[in-house]
Amino acid sequence: MSIPPLAWSCSTKTVFNVDADGKYPSLHNGRYTINHQIGKGTYAVVMQAVDQERDVDSPDRVVAIKINIKESRYVHRAKKELKILHSLQGHPGIVRIIDDFEHDGFVCIVMELLTRTLELSSTLDRLMWRDADHLGEMTRQFVNVLQHLNKHKVVHADLTTVNVMIVMSPGSSSLADTNAINNVEGGKEDSSLLVSPESTESTESTESTESTESTESTESTESTESSPTRIRHCFKPPPFQIKVIDFGLSEQNNDEIQVVKVAAQYRAPEIWLGNPFDASIDVWSFGCIMYQLATGDRLMYMTDEDAIFKEMMRLCAAGNTRFNKLFIDQNSKTHLGDLLCRCMEWDPVDRITPDEIAQHAFVKPL
Repeated sequence: MSIPPLAWSCSTKTVFNVDADGKYPSLHNGRYTINHQIGKGTYAVVMQAVDQERDVDSPDRVVAIKINIKESRYVHRAKKELKILHSLQGHPGIVRIIDDFEHDGFVCIVMELLTRTLELSSTLDRLMWRDADHLGEMTRQFVNVLQHLNKHKVVHADLTTVNVMIVMSPGSSSLADTNAINNVEGGKEDSSLLVSPESTESTESTESTESTESTESTESTESTESSPTRIRHCFKPPPFQIKVIDFGLSEQNNDEIQVVKVAAQYRAPEIWLGNPFDASIDVWSFGCIMYQLATGDRLMYMTDEDAIFKEMMRLCAAGNTRFNKLFIDQNSKTHLGDLLCRCMEWDPVDRITPDEIAQHAFVKPL
């Protein structure tokens, strides 16, 4: 029996062909059995699926499959994304590709199933991100990814908190558990922290995660925002790993980036102004992300694009005073504030580079 073709609904952004029992077809000659949709956007959907060729205890038994729109321009875009992803493989901070294939003209990219976005972590784990050690570890991992992108001449062009995932090492406590910070060592393993739609579009991004976050957000940890004191600097950073996903808007080898729809809250000034831009737009986005982790709030919190641009101009004129809200110890606050200022220079020529970030006092305080 032939597998029915996938179909794309522009209105609902779903792959909607299901059988009489409401089940999706299997893909790749029956290898992948689709469970349900976990992400959607303008150019693709992301489905959770089971790899029937792997043992039930294999970590790659359950996967995420990104299925791109079956239109020539988007097929070209998907193949470019796949090429970029392959060139970046082997780095712990890049989402891992397991397989790729075409199904009835749809480009399908099979990836490891991750879980928690930094968007969600900035809420659930906000007390943890008040600690300079944790922020420092996050910065080191993030800048290492930026250096890896630069090495391979890749501009991500859509770095937001929904396109960066965070994963705990096996056997370690969940990030939410560490918020208690009561010198607890070890802790229960939380395998539920492995969901990540390589997602797509929200009001913040062309391609963003719209899946398990809503159910998890009800568990958000109350924080003490009124106190800027360090939570516990001596607490050892947990063994977490960030992973950057969604290279659907990325370019490589100085190819012209024709369309950039990075979320307005993370968008560099040169994009707003229609000026030429390069990998420094990723550094600007990185600065916005780090501010959000350190404070629990977006640097540009409004939704109206005109208001965001005006706020961006105001903040760039304010200098270091714009980062007085950082909830870490004073010495670390000074260093992080300086780093963020240098990441968000209005002129990209003056903006700090990933290699310079790696040598910054906040990243290497000891």
